[in-house]
Amino acid sequence: MVELAIDWTLTENSVSRARGTMPLPEHLFQLYREEFDGAYQEGTQFVLTLHPQVIGHRAPMHHLDQLVAI
Repeated sequence: MVELAIDWTLTENSVSRARGTMPLPEHLFQLYREEFDGAYQEGTQFVLTLHPQVIGHRAPMHHLDQLVAI
């Protein structure tokens, strides 16, 4: 078994803790997309950590679907 280290800045909880509210789905999508594109260009890994209490809502899930479809 191998554990991949996560980047806490790529969790929706890090954004919501800073504001004390649920993060805007558009902001999460933009952050994830830019980080994915950067990792792809560098040939490095992209580890996305999601939490069901946030990503399980309709709006964030819609944007996650967009990210995966790209």
